[in-house]
Formats: sequence, C-alpha cells, structure tokens
Amino acid sequence: MKHETKLQKKNKTLNMKKLVLLVLFFAIVFVTNAQVSVNSVSEFNTAQSSASSGDTIIWEDGNYSNVDLTLSKNGITLKAETPGGVVFSGNSKARISGDYITFSGFQYRECSEMSVRFAGDHNLATHINMVDNTGYRAMQIDDNTQYNEISYCNIENVRGGSALIQINVSDSQPGYHKVRYTSFLNLPGEGGDYGREPIRIGYYATRLYTSRTTVEYCYFNNTQDADNETMSIKSLENVLRYNTFENNGGGELVFRHGSRNQAYGNFFINTGRGIRVKEGQNHFIYNNYFSTREKPLRIVYSGIDPVDSVHILHNTFYESGTLDIDDDRINNIVFANNIFKRSSGSIVNYSRTFINNIIDGSFGVPVPDGNLQTDPLLEVNGDGYYGLSSSSPAIDASSADYTAIPNIPGIDNDYNLLKDISRQPRPLNKTSKDIGSDEFTSGTITNRPLSLSDVGPSYISRLTICGVTASNDDGNVIENVLDGYSNTHWSSNVNGVEAIFDLCEIYNVKDLSIAWLNGDIRSSLFDIEVSTDNLNWTNVFSGQSGGASVELEDIDIADSDARYVKYIGNGNTVNAWNSITELQIYGDPIYGDPIENGSLLSIDDSYVRGDSGANVNYNGQKLVIKLGTLGEGTIRESFLKFNVSSLPSNTGSAKLRVTVTDTDLNNFEALLVSDNSWSETLITWDNKPLATTTSFGIQSKTTSSSQTLEWDITTAALAQSEVDGFITIKIVGKIADVQSDIASKETATSDAEKPAIVYEEISPSLSICVATASNDDGNVIENVLDGYYNTRWSSNVHGVEAVFDLCEIYNVKDLSIAWFNGDIRSALFDIEVSTDNLNWTNVFSGQSGGASVELEDIDIADSDARYVKYIGNGNTVNAWNSITELQIYGDPIENGSLLSIDDSYVRGDSGANVNYNGQKLVIKLGTLGEGTIRESFLKFDVSSLPSNTGSAKLRVTVTDTDLNNFEALLVSDDSWSETLITWDNKPLATTTSFGIQSKTTSSSQTLEWDITTAALAQSGGDGFITIKIVGKIADVQSDIHSKETANSDAEKPTIIYGSSLGSQKQVLEVLDNTAENILKDLLVYPNPFNDKIFIKNLQNGMDVKIFNSMGQLMMETVYKDYLNISSLHSGMYFLKITDEVNAQSRTIKVIKN
Repeated sequence: MKHETKLQKKNKTLNMKKLVLLVLFFAIVFVTNAQVSVNSVSEFNTAQSSASSGDTIIWEDGNYSNVDLTLSKNGITLKAETPGGVVFSGNSKARISGDYITFSGFQYRECSEMSVRFAGDHNLATHINMVDNTGYRAMQIDDNTQYNEISYCNIENVRGGSALIQINVSDSQPGYHKVRYTSFLNLPGEGGDYGREPIRIGYYATRLYTSRTTVEYCYFNNTQDADNETMSIKSLENVLRYNTFENNGGGELVFRHGSRNQAYGNFFINTGRGIRVKEGQNHFIYNNYFSTREKPLRIVYSGIDPVDSVHILHNTFYESGTLDIDDDRINNIVFANNIFKRSSGSIVNYSRTFINNIIDGSFGVPVPDGNLQTDPLLEVNGDGYYGLSSSSPAIDASSADYTAIPNIPGIDNDYNLLKDISRQPRPLNKTSKDIGSDEFTSGTITNRPLSLSDVGPSYISRLTICGVTASNDDGNVIENVLDGYSNTHWSSNVNGVEAIFDLCEIYNVKDLSIAWLNGDIRSSLFDIEVSTDNLNWTNVFSGQSGGASVELEDIDIADSDARYVKYIGNGNTVNAWNSITELQIYGDPIYGDPIENGSLLSIDDSYVRGDSGANVNYNGQKLVIKLGTLGEGTIRESFLKFNVSSLPSNTGSAKLRVTVTDTDLNNFEALLVSDNSWSETLITWDNKPLATTTSFGIQSKTTSSSQTLEWDITTAALAQSEVDGFITIKIVGKIADVQSDIASKETATSDAEKPAIVYEEISPSLSICVATASNDDGNVIENVLDGYYNTRWSSNVHGVEAVFDLCEIYNVKDLSIAWFNGDIRSALFDIEVSTDNLNWTNVFSGQSGGASVELEDIDIADSDARYVKYIGNGNTVNAWNSITELQIYGDPIENGSLLSIDDSYVRGDSGANVNYNGQKLVIKLGTLGEGTIRESFLKFDVSSLPSNTGSAKLRVTVTDTDLNNFEALLVSDDSWSETLITWDNKPLATTTSFGIQSKTTSSSQTLEWDITTAALAQSGGDGFITIKIVGKIADVQSDIHSKETANSDAEKPTIIYGSSLGSQKQVLEVLDNTAENILKDLLVYPNPFNDKIFIKNLQNGMDVKIFNSMGQLMMETVYKDYLNISSLHSGMYFLKITDEVNAQSRTIKVIKN
C-alpha cells in the first residue's frame, strides 16, 4: 500500500531561481514530451513499453516494498514525484539496462538487495538516498559499459556483503564512469580488510585493465568500520580528486592493484590515515593536503606486483603522523616540492629521493641536499586549513626536477599542475610555482574541504555543525549528539538548559531531526530558537517529542536564515531530565551574495487613532495596530516612511521587516501609500495620508513571543526609488479588536528590531559583445542572443563549440540556457571558461533537465573569465545541439583599491585631548562615560575613483578575538588629519549609515561596507571621503588594523572598487535577415544608456517602438535627433525600427542603467 510521506509535503531542493529572465515576444507552440505517473511495477512496465526517448515517468510519492524495476527503454527518465518522496524498502532494486536513462530522487531504506545496477551506457543515477540497508552492495556498474554516472547520492549506515559501490572493468574498453558529490557516512562493520569498501574500482583480476573512472567531490566520514580501505583501486588510469576524508580513523585511499593512477586535490583532515600504495607503477600523488593523526602516506611492499615509481609532488603535510615506507625493496619513490611540518615525532622513516622540499621538524633520516630546512610560514586560510602566508619561502620556489605527470586520455586531469588544491591558478613554468599544495595567488576558489551541505541528495540538505556548547551536562557531554552513535548521549536535569549548535555560516534552516534517550517511553519538552549573530534569538518551535521512538524524529520549524540553532530543554513528561542521543540540522545554502546586501531603516514612523485621539500625534511610541469594531476611537493604524533613493538598480529583492513585540496573535496587512509628504512629528488621524489599493499581502503572528514579519515590496520600492525617492507603507490589523505593538525606531532595543527594508542585489546578466561558433546548419549563433525563443542556433557536429566574449574579465557565476525541444530531450554539454581564449577550464559537465523550453539555470563553478565556451555533445535523442537563448551572469572583478591616507582613533575623558595616531584603530561602545568610548576615523582620497565605478566597498581587518558589531557612518568634514585629531576636535558624523557588520569568529576577520553612492558623490565634490566606525555591543573593545600597524596592504583600511557592468560595452545587436542596407548601417549609442539614445544613420521621421522584456509596448514615437527615454525604469528593452517604404524592420536590444 502507498502511504504519504512527510517529504511529499516538504520538497527541500537546492534550486536557485534567477530574478532576471528574458521573456519571449511572440508565443510559439512546441510539441511536448509524454509524462505519465505510476505507483506500481506493473504500471511502470506499461508506461515504459509505450514510452519514447525523452519521455518522463513519475513515480507517485509514498512508501513501497519489494519493488523490482528494470529500466530498459533508451532515453527515458524515471523520477520521484517529489525528490525524496518515494521510499523503497524490502527486496527493492533497480536495474538500468538501457542507455541515456536518468533515475532520480528515490530513497532506499532497510533494503536487503543491491539497490541500483548499471548495465547500459550513458546512464545517470542521481539524488538517491540509501540508509540502513543490508544488501550485498548499494550500487554496481557492470563491465563492458561506458559513461555512467552516480552523483549527489548518500550512502549511510549501510552494511554490505561487498563493496558498497562496485565499478567493474572491461578488458576491451575503458569505462569513463564517474562518482561525484556523493556522501558516505557512519558505515557499520568490524573494520579490517573484509572487502566492504565504500568504493572499489575493479578486482585483482582486472589490475591490467584500463578503467579511467573519476571519483570527485565525494565526502567520507566515519567509514572505517566498514573497511580500512575507503577507496580500493584495482585497475589502471583512475583519477581520484577533490574529495574530503574526515573522521575516518584508519581508513585509507588505497592503490591496491593496477598502475598509473592519480590522486590530487584531496583533503585528509581530522582523520587517522591518508593514502596507501600497495602495488603498481607510475602512480602520482599531488596537490593534496594531509593533516592526519597517524600515517598520511604508506607505501608497502607486495611480492605480487611490487610498487615502483611513485611520485609525490606539491603536497602539504601539516602536523601529520610519520610517512611510512615499509621495505627497502621499494624503489623509485620521489618526493618533490612538498611541505612537511611536524612539531613532534619523525616526518619519515625511510630515506628516499627528496627534491626541493621544505622541511620543518624532525625529519627522521638525514636530510638530503637540495631540500630547505625552514619554517614554511603557513597560516590558516578562510577555509580552515593551512596555506601560504605572504612571506612564505615556498613562494615561486619550486624545482622542475621531477617526472612529468602523464595526461590520461579522455579525462581532464591537471597534468600540467595549472591549479593548486583550491583550484586557483598556478603558473605554467614549473620553477615559478609555489612549493606545497597551495599557490599564493588570487582567483576563484572552487575546491575546499567539503561538508555534508555540499554533497548528497538535495532533499536531505543536512548541514554541518562546526561547533557546539551546552550550559550544563552531567558528564554525558554535548559532543555526543554529533558522534553518529545512538548509544551515547548528552544529559542535563537543569530546567531551561541550553545547547547551541554553530553552523559556521548562515543557512536557510528548515528543520531538525532529534533522537532522545528513552524517547519511546517519554516525551521531551523543548524549544528551538535560531540566530544569525548568537545575540538576537527568534523562537521557531515550542512543543514536545512524539514519545514513541528512540530513532531520529523530524522536527518541523519555521524556515529561518540562521547560523546558530539553540535547543532549550524543559524536562520530559516523566522527570526533569533532558537527554539527547543524536541531533541533525537540515536546510539550504544561501546562494549568491550575502543574505542581505543592505538595509534601510525607517526615517519616519508613527501610529494614529481616531475619535478623541484624532488630532493627537503619537510619535516616539510603539507602533500600535488594532482593527477596532466600536468606532474610529478603537482603530489604530501605523505608518512607516523610508528613503529608497539609494536602493541599487540591480536589487532583486526588497522586503519590509518589522518586529511585533506583544504576546497576542494577529494578522497584519501592509498597504502602499502614495503621499510621502507627512512627517512622524505631525501625523494624526485627521491628516494621515490615504493608502492606495496596492496591498503587499497579509502576514501572521503565530507565537506568543516577539516575532519578525516580512512583506515583499520589491517592485514598489524600485519604482519609488526612481520617482521621489521615498516609500510610505501603512500597516493595519485584520483580526477584530486585537491590539498589537510593533517596535518603532525609537522603542526598538537594537537596529535588528527597527522597521527596515532589507534588500538583496542580484548578479546582472552580462553583456555578450561577440559570439562565434565552430559550426551551424544555417541557424546562426547570433540567434541565441536575440531575445526570441522562435530562433535558434543548431549544429549536429559532436563537440561543436560556441564561444561567447564578454569583452572584459568578470567573475562568471552561472548561465541560463533555453534549448530547442528542451522539453522532450536533454542536451549533453560542457561549459569551459578562459581569460585569454587560449587556456580553458572546465566548470560544468552534464545535461539539461529535459523538461522545459524555458531558460534553465546552469550553476557553474564561479570563475574569473572573459570567454565562455559551450561544447555541445548532442542530446539524449540524437546528435543535434540546438539552443534558442543563452544568458551569462556574474559580477565585476574588483579592479582597483585606494588605501587610507589618514586613520586614527579617539577616546574621551582623560584622553580627550590626546592624539593616538600610529596605533591600531580601537573601537568600543563604552557605557561608563566618554572615557570608555573609542571611535575610529578613516579618510580616503577618492578623486581618482573612475566615473564608471559600479561598486566601492570599505574594507577593514579586525584583529582581536572578541565578537562585536560595527557601524560605519559618513562624515562630511574632511579637513582633519591623523596627526592632530582628538576627541575634542573630531569631526561630526552625519546620519548616513552604511550599515552594521558583525565579527563572528575569534580569529582575524575582514569586514566590508558598500559605500558606492557616497564615494562617487565625494569624488565629484572635494575628492575626499571620511568614515567613522563605532562599536554596537556594549563594553566590547575591538582592534582594527591601521595603515601603520597592518602587516601587508591586504590588511590596511582600503576602498575596493570595480567597474560598472556593461559600462562602455556594446550590447550585441542582431539584424532581421531581410533588413535593407539603410537599417544595417544603424548605430545605437550609448548602450547601455541613461536617459537619451542616439541612432546614427537613422532618417528623421522613421517610426520607433520600444518594448520591455515581456513584449509590452512601452513607447511609440517618431525619431528626431534623439530618443528621450528618461521615463523608463532601469532594465532591458528592445527598439523596433521600421522602414515603412521598404517594408523592413530591425530590432535592437538596449539596456538602461
């Protein structure tokens, strides 16, 4: 029988939606692919027999047992109705025997069979969750198959009789299979070598067969009990890269049998061991990071196929155990350009060939000539592992004296060492590279230590908890709830005991899973609160557990952006004990820029009431709301005004946020007010402005504690930012006679409680100035940029390339692509990027969704690039590559910086007349008089700031260990100097605030404020800008590097600026094929434009129509000298110019800044 699952109601997918979409002008009808729903094997078999390639079969959500599936029809997709919403158990299994099949979104729980088996080519199993299974193995890829992929799967608490993922190898052809973004967690067993490896590629019998399998971006945690070989490689020419091994005890990545295998870009962190080489020749181990408790590398002797020629290059061994070479018969072991740092114990136990390594610590054997014994001067980077500092002797110090890494055919292995472990660029010249795994350079980081949030099925969305504290325990400590074992627990019998879980960055937290000790005989009473700063908390759950199970129980909380999650224990239904065995937190990453790029606090807010209070002004009090039913005297309405003139034009989201402070439940409606002339000191019931009929919707207060409410006001806020620069909103109650209080800017206890508009900026679509393609069938590449879905570029050449030139380098983040017949087939393609059109980096390999002809989001690894290349590999039906529209998204590169010319801090009282120049910039919100206050001032020369600056950010480095909040304020007086400023003569700050930034770690941290508008204004004024920084947490003192105390320019107070997107770039224009010469010669400039557009070679009197991106006619005019389009909002438009005489027209895409 089919049962509804909770995941049917909650689809926790990680699909980032673009806010900038190009909508076609003219509707066109496409043939849609077949889509049918099933809920049994017989229904599936019937649907499959009548399906065609490109069809999708949807399995209805529910729990099913003993489901035996064979997927044999080429090109079909079988997916769960809701990702994760279909759970198979018992003797359930799936065999994929056809080609180009996608199998997606299913869970296998408590299964006793091998769950998924590949017997065809080009198949994909993705977002599969396997938990608590006991089958012989989890997945298998048969020999004599090619190009199969396992991605975004999770294998957890699975006890197999053999390897959990077995990839068999053929003697006649390489497999080119891939295992990607898959997690292996808490695997049970007795340890040792029992053939139950998480991944095994081949067998002893296939050690001379070529596999060419890639295992990348996988995460292994607590797998050592299944087998001491985390990965066992028993074939030729495999690549194991960008994986993270954590908490795996004695588990190792093992080159067991076979030769010419490569491991690079892997992290072995907080784990027992690293890599073991047992047999084979010409293995390469490079660009890895080892921080292991025991042996990071073991090379052992085997009499069957003895190890020979192992090359260990450009690795970093940081505070790891001893490198173990266990026999002097092992030959040709070369260590070159590695960093070895160990505080105690020997680094190696055997003398071998060591070339140009940096050695810091007791080496264990005499150090050979040609190696450097010195401190490598490492420092912790932003991803938590040790890389090079700016003064490291490893920089540009590599030797070229090592064997070249071979290129494995068909796999894009980094054989030229052009990337470091973070995938930042290395120089091509060997001697210009840095020693170790890290290159001291800039560039986009696309590889870092993985966590659970990076891998596995999207619907699991389990977040990594990086820190945990509890206010009390009885000896059973809070860390026990994170160890993966149900026989350990945290306990406290203190009522109100708190346990705080730190996610280390902000996520959209959705729910928790908690298991309680004795949870089957009592219900635990508890609250859940969340916070972004560990200071201000919001309650998201109050209640009790089910009391029927000791297993993990799902706790559905209000979705919240949070870094910290607090569990408050209130005892249980039997006694006072709070006892948890396991806890997990689920949610989604926040994509793109920070959650809120900025906020605008209200400039006026007040409430009004009728009758006896009709002429009374209530400014300075809480904002009272009440839908009174006994006359005007019982009604309370609140008004809020914001200055939105500084709202960025690329704002993608603007939300009104208020905090309701009383205990009553109520519903609230927000309405737009068109009159912004009122003020908070004069408004009354009698003179209040009238609201429009534009409603932003109704929000509900659902708890008895303080609660934040939000309304999406994006469209209205952007519109008002271009009218008079202000927006007024009225809030009214919707439940009769319930009175509620909202914190006003005067009564709020913090900025977080004040009425605010919080906004997010989006990455604009980049202008493509040139597009070329290596082949087409007459449907040319320019068609993908014309804004129409009824034109396309097509080619049936496998590997055809289309190159898009952005004309300058940007940080490219993702693409949106629409495919011809994209709803009935999936396009197969790669994306590569380049800065010079010569050296290319792959940032995406995969296929389209196959369900839509609309623009589809393609999330690529963020990369600095000028050129973007699309490589077409056909589709799941035939060889055609056909795109209707393509857009590229990204951000400008920071292309300049301005260091402070004056900086100093001031303090009051006894230090009021003292100048503190040359010291660190001290910040403190003292509460015991002026003598306890510290404020810092910074001055910059912005006269050279380019006029096309699109982004300018103030950047400072906070150096101390305390957590604090900091506000940056504009100062209008720039006449002060750092050698004379004191508390007594300091310049006064204006009310212009650039917002509040928080220091959230105990280590040094960089903070940034967006000061673009003010910096540009000052660059056109006196050429200087002064900013004051103050503390916001009482009596916490913090230190910021001044230009004198900074260790490098990177630590000095700086304004970082980047050019405006689209500035000085011509948007690609595409002509109608039939246009006559008179239209071909037209030149539109400037493009992008501000208010006016000039059209060179256009005759006066010609008809010009302007459409928006939705195809709506915005303006029709007769051209004379220029077009005045100042009335239009920022965005994309299309000029349609018509030559009535020749009955021809031309459409040109333009962008208004």
